[in-house]
Order: sequence, then structure tokens, then C-alpha cells
Amino acid sequence: MSLMALWKKFTRFCFSLSAVNFQQLPSVFVKVGDQSVTLWCDQDNNQNYYMFWYRHPADSGKMELVAYSVGKDAAAIEAPFSKTKYTLTRPEVLRTSLQIHSPEAADSAVYYCASSLAQSEAYFGAGTKLTVLDAEVQPPTVKILEPSKKECKDKKGKKKKTLVCVASDFYPDHVSVSWTRNGQNITDDIQVSTDAAATAKKDGKNYKITSRLMVPIKDWVEPNINFTCTVSFFNGKSNIKKNTTYTSTFISETNILNCSLYYIKITQNAKISYTVLILKSCLYAALVCFLVWKLQVGPETSMLVLIVELLMLRDFF
Repeated sequence: MSLMALWKKFTRFCFSLSAVNFQQLPSVFVKVGDQSVTLWCDQDNNQNYYMFWYRHPADSGKMELVAYSVGKDAAAIEAPFSKTKYTLTRPEVLRTSLQIHSPEAADSAVYYCASSLAQSEAYFGAGTKLTVLDAEVQPPTVKILEPSKKECKDKKGKKKKTLVCVASDFYPDHVSVSWTRNGQNITDDIQVSTDAAATAKKDGKNYKITSRLMVPIKDWVEPNINFTCTVSFFNGKSNIKKNTTYTSTFISETNILNCSLYYIKITQNAKISYTVLILKSCLYAALVCFLVWKLQVGPETSMLVLIVELLMLRDFF
């Protein structure tokens, strides 16, 4: 490898170590029929002359390159996207914008800003979620579902109960879900499991999202512990928070006891059934050995009779 190639590789590696900070609005709302919408992006590395705009539609698993710029006042729209639909501007090295003309519902997506040196790794911002509204904004209804009385343990055998928070009938899908225990945030990913994204009903105008909280038994049987589910909903101007609370009581201790007795009964029944099966198998094997011995010592017994007896024994067992 030549000295120049080594130098390029070294400088590329050094620049890749320096992170790039981006500023993008997290959410933007527009309505079908609006003239246009503009998404802005700022980054803080003036060595990154290349800037890009990607989009990630909700119904697609792939990133799509929409537009790019190789420097100040330079812009290009990537095929197959239309130049009449999208306009990229680059008034400064550290700033770019993407304008979408006559936005439609199909333009709803997360739009990512990125930057890089020439032929080097690109850094991405957090993205702007663009929603083109074709219905009225509707905040969610939030409720907590109680766990099953028979629930005792998780897959690893740890005793627990599960609360399920359901947020439904909201539009659009700009929501996040969080849990607290007596006002303290629960950030343990093992305890909290939330849907990756809200799902829409067939009409596409009502969304639903669920989040599950696994509560250890020691918290469940202790009275007056408040478990609160909070849903943060962005209505286009500000975040609206909807929450509901479930309070533990002594009655739950009885449910845990009944649950434990239920599983003990299942375990005992399984042991009895397994023991009976082993005894029947041993008895069947002993009878088969006896019939074989009988055939050997009594030549007057025919093979046909032996087969019939074996079939009868099989049906009996």
C-alpha cells in the first residue's frame, strides 16, 4: 500500500472517531392540501461537505435516499424521486433543508439528515417524523388491565405479575409510553416491554399501543404501591400526557397463594400421571415376556394366538 493510501486511510479513521451533532425537529404535522412543508437540519462539523436526506416510510423496512448535497449551494434529487416534488437547499455548509411540495398521506415517514466526508462513513441525526394528516387529531384513551389470577411465574421461573397498559383510539401515532412506581421512573428493560410502534386499525385513522410491566411478587403483595402508566401524545403543538394508576392491595396476596396452589396441583397431577404410565409400561413388558416364554415352552400355542393376545393387551393399555 502506498504512503498516500495509508495517509488517506489514517485521516478517514481519525475523522470517523469524531461524532457529529445534529439538530432536527422530532415531529412535524401538516394537512393534506397544504402547499408545502420544510424540514430543517443543522450539523456541527464543517469538514462534512456531504449532506443527505433519507426517508423511512412506516410501511417499509428500507431507507430511501431522497436528496444529497456535495457542498454549499449544491443540491441533487435522487431518482426515482421527482424534482417537482422535492427541493433541497444548502445555504450554509452546516445547514440544509428539504422541502416537500403538495404533501400527501404517502409522504408520511421519518426523514433522516446525514453528513459525511467524501467516500467516508455517514453520520445520521435522530430524524424528523413527518405526518400528513387526513383526519382530526385525537388523543388516546389509557387503561391498565389487571393480570390473570393464575399467573405466577415468568419463563425463567421468577415469581411475578404482569400489568398491561393499553392506549387506544388516538391519531396520529406520535406516542411514547413510560411507567413509574410510586412516582419513580422504571427504566429496567426486563420489567418493561412496549410495542415497537403503534398499530393502526383498518381505517388507518385510529391507533393502539400496549406496554407490559412485570411486577415482582414482593411489590405485588405489599399494599398501597402505585404503578402508573403515562402515555405522552404529540398533538402537533405540544405533548399531552395521559396516565392511569393501579394500586396494589392485600387481596392480591390471596391471589398469589391460590396461584401457587394451582401450580402445585398441576405438578402433582403430572407426577402421578408419569408414575402410572411407567407402571403400565413395566406391566406390559412383563406380559410380553411371559407370552414369549409361553410360546417357547408350549409349541402347541400358535403364532397367530400370540399376535391376537398382544393386540388385546395393547388396546387394554
